[in-house]
Amino acid sequence: MTSKVQLGAPSLTGKDANDVVAEAFADATYPGKFEIVNLMPRNVTFPEVGGLFLRNVASRKPDVKAVVTIADHDQLQRLASSVEQIAELNKYAVALTIESLEAPKAAPVVAEPPAAPVAPAADAPKTDEGGENKAEGTGEAPKADDQEAAKAAESKPAGKTTKAAAAKKGE
Repeated sequence: MTSKVQLGAPSLTGKDANDVVAEAFADATYPGKFEIVNLMPRNVTFPEVGGLFLRNVASRKPDVKAVVTIADHDQLQRLASSVEQIAELNKYAVALTIESLEAPKAAPVVAEPPAAPVAPAADAPKTDEGGENKAEGTGEAPKADDQEAAKAAESKPAGKTTKAAAAKKGE
């Protein structure tokens, strides 16, 4: 799909040429090929685009339009600004058309990676097929306090007891 705009005097069209060009050619690839057609009753030269010369709209010669290579969006904006100034000074509602001859660049397609399978946590309690907790036999996962107490008990050397544990045993 190509984009095409008509540029003219902003006081007559109600549109700024730079805004029109920015919107129409936002997805254009640069450098790009553009067809420029003079719709004014005068010959024009645009040094912004390598000395582009276009005859007036009433000319029978084929150089009323030209295909040019625009290097970047800034160069296209400078051309639009020059056209806008000429059109405003001479009160031309339609002065020039610019058409992109290349398809706009496609939006990049971002594929989402497949979801990784969730592995059970290393410290998750082991259960048998029935869903019961093998350590407790209650079917419920041990509470966090119970897990911390079990880890603390495993980390202490065998044979040594704390005063609190000894007091509990004596009760």
